[in-house]
Amino acid sequence: MSPSPTSQTAANPSIAANKPRKRIAIAAFAVFVAAIIVASVAAYAFAHSNHAENAPAIDAADDNDLRREYRRPIVAAGGSHSFALDESGRLYAAGDNDSGQLGLGDEDNRDAFTEVADLSAKEIVAISAGDSHSLAIDANGKLYAAGGNAFDQLGLFDAFFGDRKRFTRFAKVPFASKVSAVAAGWTHSFAIADGKVYAAGWNYGQLGLGDEDDRWKFAEIASLNGKKIVAVAAGGFHTLALSADGKVYAAGRNGHGQLGLDDNLSRETFELVALMSDKNITQIAAGNYHSLALDADGRLYAAGRNYFGQLGLDDEDDRWKFAEIASLNGKKILAIAAGDSHSLALDADGKVYGTGDNDFGQLGLGEMRDRNVWTLAPPFSEKKIAWIAAGVRHSLALDESGKVYAAGNNYEGQLGLSVADDRRVFTLVPLPNR
Repeated sequence: MSPSPTSQTAANPSIAANKPRKRIAIAAFAVFVAAIIVASVAAYAFAHSNHAENAPAIDAADDNDLRREYRRPIVAAGGSHSFALDESGRLYAAGDNDSGQLGLGDEDNRDAFTEVADLSAKEIVAISAGDSHSLAIDANGKLYAAGGNAFDQLGLFDAFFGDRKRFTRFAKVPFASKVSAVAAGWTHSFAIADGKVYAAGWNYGQLGLGDEDDRWKFAEIASLNGKKIVAVAAGGFHTLALSADGKVYAAGRNGHGQLGLDDNLSRETFELVALMSDKNITQIAAGNYHSLALDADGRLYAAGRNYFGQLGLDDEDDRWKFAEIASLNGKKILAIAAGDSHSLALDADGKVYGTGDNDFGQLGLGEMRDRNVWTLAPPFSEKKIAWIAAGVRHSLALDESGKVYAAGNNYEGQLGLSVADDRRVFTLVPLPNR
């Protein structure tokens, strides 16, 4: 199914016709809301909760050891690539590698998960996958970046590296203080260090720096100072930030209302989502043009583009402010993930729900029909699912025993199944050393 025209691309022809429908989830990373790990960790069945792969991480800048702040294993999903992080901090990668985003020292795709040897001795605690770049943090708070750098989204422009457009190995990103959280968007990146939030890369306002100028090095976001930000979810051209007191802030493009500000006007600095101020939000996720938020009671809210039903509100109408997902009330949602145009949710019983674009089977429902209501995926593990991640057109899940499952588009090998066939149901993924 091809996308409908959007006001964002129409207003910016330079990003319209020549840009593929492939977008970052992010989160996370949102991803997602990608992306990394959120502050409501204790609420998650495995002591960690986020926008699955790509949600933002706890700000542990005052902690001497990030090992205590991150659960492992985890999985992360990017544009068309994936990561699996095991209990010991070893990182494995699969999928699209045309920009070196797997960090394996070359530009060859991988259809099976392969260990990122350069990081084997680093003890990685967090990973976030963008469209064609990747960010990782080790237990000492050092930040590493790999992949496409056409818009300086790796934050590595300096006298040593110059203006390199891709890095096929993970390179250390200079930071004066310990980095405690990262989020990779489509072609932009965020990091939290010493309680402050920094951004780099392509900028249509999503960096929240008060302009639309790209940044080739990580720049401090003044509009978030003093807000005690604990999580950032990076979408296609918009960004969400979550404070320790459960408030949501938003910046960037807003043509579909994805900022949740009850209008469709873009923002160049982060603005409080006032209509959500009474909700005590604990998790956020940002897709391409949609956003998800989860409160402390396990209630889910959605805003933005809904052309594919990715909001799960039983229609295809965009929402300019966050709407509660009534169909999931009573499910006690613990984790959320936003892909390009699909969304995932994980409940307290370890069950996975999906809605939105399903052209490649990324909802794991056994067929390829889109959904506009949250639909339970057929059981695929004897254990409870403990982690979810949404890429552009694929999805990952991790059960409580550490087994990984994948569904959706596999053209670049991003499902890690050693074959290029798509999967319409969540399928067990073979991992090295397991």
